[in-house]
Amino acid sequence: MFGLEPVLRELHIASSTYYRWRRAEKEPCERRRQDAELTEKIQRIHADSGGTYGSPRVHAVLKREGVHVGRKRVERLMREDGLAGISPRRTSFTRRDPKATLAPDLVQRDFTALAPNRLWVTDLTMGSVGDSYDNALAENLWILIKTECVRGRVFETRAEANLALFEYIDGFYNSRRIQARLGWLSPIEFEEKYYTDQASAEQANLKPRQPALTS
Repeated sequence: MFGLEPVLRELHIASSTYYRWRRAEKEPCERRRQDAELTEKIQRIHADSGGTYGSPRVHAVLKREGVHVGRKRVERLMREDGLAGISPRRTSFTRRDPKATLAPDLVQRDFTALAPNRLWVTDLTMGSVGDSYDNALAENLWILIKTECVRGRVFETRAEANLALFEYIDGFYNSRRIQARLGWLSPIEFEEKYYTDQASAEQANLKPRQPALTS
């Protein structure tokens, strides 16, 4: 029975070349195994979002869960598995009644809130034509609701529609739907982090100062 080294010498193949070939043979199999495990995680995250998350949010959730993977790899695996997020459709616009009285712009279109509950948004049906910022934030939320909650569904009763909206807003949007502008946190997580940081800062300011040493 011959060992490996004599065979390699007879074939004029360096042992380093052979072992490098063996490693290269194993790597694709390991890569496929890792891709399969990663795809299962991606499928779970996508399903938990109600099929609304695209690759950026799926990648962000994986990162939160401690899974270190490139975004392009997530994109590839989602594409191969036929998974995609939901994108808003283009919407049509209405014309305001020229006789209607316009409400004053109390925030001068500066929607930067320095703390939770400083600015609230509602749907401004009578926003002035050509001033898209007047109700852009409210319209953005309505588009999300229509896209991620309502599109493709038929509600038999008003109660069924109300329940679907409640489950989306309170059960998903506020508590679980992460947003890039919030540092990939949900609105509730972002608000909790704000108050936690504020409490920590206030606690630090309340600590007694050490008296200065004098000679």
